[in-house]
This record gives sequence, structure tokens and C-alpha cells, in this order.
Amino acid sequence: MLEQDNGSRGAPGASVESIKESVENAVAQVVTIVENLPTANYHGGRFIVPDTNAFLWQPDVSLWDTGGPVTLVIVPQVIQELDRLKTRDGSVGPKATKIINQLNEFDRRGNTLEGVKVAGDLWLREIAIQPSFESVPPWLDSSSADDQIIASALELGFADLTAQVAVVTRDRNMKNRCRMAQLEVVPIDELVSAKTSHDPAP
Repeated sequence: MLEQDNGSRGAPGASVESIKESVENAVAQVVTIVENLPTANYHGGRFIVPDTNAFLWQPDVSLWDTGGPVTLVIVPQVIQELDRLKTRDGSVGPKATKIINQLNEFDRRGNTLEGVKVAGDLWLREIAIQPSFESVPPWLDSSSADDQIIASALELGFADLTAQVAVVTRDRNMKNRCRMAQLEVVPIDELVSAKTSHDPAP
């Protein structure tokens, strides 16, 4: 078709160059779109986003057995909850304080905003995610701490389409809401053996 001359019954030869140019421009636009996709700018990997209850179940994250390379992502909502709980009576206050102290220790090892090795294949990273509730399921409540964590996990997945993102929890309602949001759920019980787990958090 592109090799036909003006005498052929196909497309006029004078329009061949313009057709080629149009096709090349269209392809270039598609390439630009693909290059700007999150899948082209990140390296994938597995991310787990624990809720506060998971931390209270086992505050020592070095004992978490993830079974392979994993980045444990701490979102702002969890830090805020832990800060509120550190003055709570009973066992919850000391556990929340222990987690905060542990995060401070990781901060001394390196930059937790970039990622710090915890143990083995487990890394820890704090990510300041402020989820947009306009891009998440409409039934998520922006005033709910649990839903803010779910929205943050979804936002993390939106930012890196090559990554596997899961929420770690032992709360039944949280598990159900994650499933409704099409988020993978990892029960904290599966990451922490019975020998190392502490008393269940309330």
C-alpha cells in the first residue's frame, strides 16, 4: 500500500508520507503514555501495610516471618493511632510505646523514609501517604482510621502497578473491608508464630 505510486487504484502516492507521519505521531504518543505509567517507573516488589492492631499483637517486627523479600510500610494513620495509645492503661500503652521506640531506633539506623533493613528479607519504610478519597470506593469513610489505612494501601498500589500490596491485620471487620476493596489481606497470625506472639491486643 505504501509503495503504490500515483497511478495505482489505492491511496494516492501524495498522501503516503502524510499517512506515515500520522502513524508515527500516534505511535509516539502511545509510547509517551506507556513510559509515564507507574509500571514503567517502579521496580515492583511486595509491600505489607500493617494496621495498629497487628503491631499491638506483636510489637517486635524483627520477629515477623514474611517468607521472602517484603517492605513493611508504615502509614501516617498508624503512627497517629500509636501516639494516642501510648498513654493507655493496661498492656496497650507499653506496647504502643515499644513500637514507637522501635521506630525511633530504625530512624537512627538510617532514613526510614527511604527504607531501613529490619532483619533478613524484611525492610521497613515510612511513606507519607495522604489518600485521595475521590479515587477509592465510595463506601470508604474518610473519618475512619481503618478506612484511611485501606485507602492508603490502595493509593500505594495506584502509585506502583507492578507491586503486590497487602494489609496486615487480625481485625475481622478490617479483613472484610479490605476484601471488599479488592485488597489482599495477610492475618498477623500467619506472620508471627504462637511461640513469639504476645497476648492478643484488645
